[in-house]
Amino acid sequence: MLGLGAKQYAELAEWASVVFHLAAVVDWTLPYSYHRDVNVMGLYHMLRFANTGHLKSFHYTSSISAWGTVIHLAGEMVPEDERPPCNMDALKEHFGYTRSKAVAEQVAWNAIANGFPVTIHRPGYVTGHSVTGNSKASDLVNYLMSSCIRIGSYPAAPSLRNQFTPVGFCCSAILRLSLCSATLGHAINIVRPD
Repeated sequence: MLGLGAKQYAELAEWASVVFHLAAVVDWTLPYSYHRDVNVMGLYHMLRFANTGHLKSFHYTSSISAWGTVIHLAGEMVPEDERPPCNMDALKEHFGYTRSKAVAEQVAWNAIANGFPVTIHRPGYVTGHSVTGNSKASDLVNYLMSSCIRIGSYPAAPSLRNQFTPVGFCCSAILRLSLCSATLGHAINIVRPD
């Protein structure tokens, strides 16, 4: 019941008309089991909430990482409006976090197939705010950038740059897309267009 009492849960479920699910655990070093409760089961519980009382439109923030990391390093385009592969061979190439996003997307796509009004938003790697620069201090990109500065070198993965998505842009895009009912039942990549 999302940590709420039964009465408060029912009241919120009746009051709400739309649900935005943006929560995730992101740790590139830990296994799937560490991410599963929040990234997969959390989505399941939020979908249950969206179906309690009256059916509410649901905006799930996934990640282009649901397609795995190899696709980015190879410079391939992440398909929009398609299910990421979720078979054992495909999942072997995933880290714990990306595997959890791939499995969670299967839950979201199954909800769509069962008539739930779900939109899947897939931002690239969410970075600090483009104006203020505010970001999580322990973020992987911050560590990477400070390491690059210290050693005077940077990785040669030019396609990876195109996947950085400032948090302010990401939030604005999701809010704007949520106003368009035509996005329900679809997955949208929120990345640079090039």
